[in-house]
Amino acid sequence: MPKKVKVILAVIVFVLAFVIARFWPTSSIEKNYKDESYIINNKPVALVNGFNEEAIPNSSAKVITSYFGNEVKADFNKDGFEDVAFLLTQQTNGTGLFYYVAVALGGKNSYIPLATDLIGDRIAPQTTEYRDDMIIVNYADRKADESFTVAPSVGLSKYYKIIDGQLRAVVPPMADYRDDPTVKAIQKILIAKYPRYAKTLAVNVRQQTDDYAVGAISFEPDAPGGQYLAVKINENWQFVYEGNGSIDCDKIKQTYQFPLEMLADFCD
Repeated sequence: MPKKVKVILAVIVFVLAFVIARFWPTSSIEKNYKDESYIINNKPVALVNGFNEEAIPNSSAKVITSYFGNEVKADFNKDGFEDVAFLLTQQTNGTGLFYYVAVALGGKNSYIPLATDLIGDRIAPQTTEYRDDMIIVNYADRKADESFTVAPSVGLSKYYKIIDGQLRAVVPPMADYRDDPTVKAIQKILIAKYPRYAKTLAVNVRQQTDDYAVGAISFEPDAPGGQYLAVKINENWQFVYEGNGSIDCDKIKQTYQFPLEMLADFCD
């Protein structure tokens, strides 16, 4: 075969290979979940390679959002595509460094980013797992009466599922909490109030002191639940908030003197 023909054929093969690689449909996800827009505090934040920097009006300070890591990948919503959960950090003009769990649902050629959920301020992230159909974020935080100058030392976990296409906090299995006396007391109050859920109601405690408790409630397996704030008065636990609706932060802070660090998920 003449040398000139070989060169022409080689060029044709190269061009065809480029066209196929560039334009041929593929089942793999081509878009990077670090280049998506995530909802943080009800506001979209567009990441570019896992980073966003936004100026604060009338200030020299900036809001900086960054990909932190601690990834876990699995098919969270059982649609045949691999999804990913990871942590983001956001720093504003204060001293806080807030950690959020973010999830991107995989598709044929793209990701669908979901609204994030706050884990905490200046925590110490540990691991992120996917177990028993739940995304589990493990981290260390401070005791309720400790300042931010103290290193986080209390091991905690938050549990999530994808429900109706959204990231939802859920209560872990009752086996993890059934022997906790605070859980028993709070569950007893809830069962008296909602007797129809006596067999399925589950409760956990995320943070607790001698007189205050914060946690989550699930009335039925795999169904969206709610959160609660409880205070111990005369040795008896009482709810000052339960559900997912609006909360009277001023009343809770002033009347019940709830520790501010325990209200991070509820009030500014």
